[in-house]
Amino acid sequence: GHHEPEPPPKPKFHPPGPTVPLEPFIANLPDKEGKNHAVKVTIAIELAREAQEDAFKVFVPRVRDVTLSYIRSLSFEQIASNDATEKMRKELLEKWQAVGAVDAQGVLITDLITQ
Repeated sequence: GHHEPEPPPKPKFHPPGPTVPLEPFIANLPDKEGKNHAVKVTIAIELAREAQEDAFKVFVPRVRDVTLSYIRSLSFEQIASNDATEKMRKELLEKWQAVGAVDAQGVLITDLITQ
């Protein structure tokens, strides 16, 4: 009995659950000189694998509300900085879960345009 060598075990990778895209968020953010910059942020919500997209949809208005408030609270420098998306992901996820969207497990920033 000639045995093939065992392939090395694959790392356990949990496939994401359903993704719920949100309509883009548009805001005017002031820079430190007080000049406004148009900012467009496109975000999708990654749900837990067992989450039901339809059951989650009732939370989308709340998620949009806290997301827009959050984006509007940033300065242009904050959103344009290199580590902005990392910070946004972490803070948005906490805010979403705080308004009851506990099935949200990831924030995907799919587009970020600043002028």
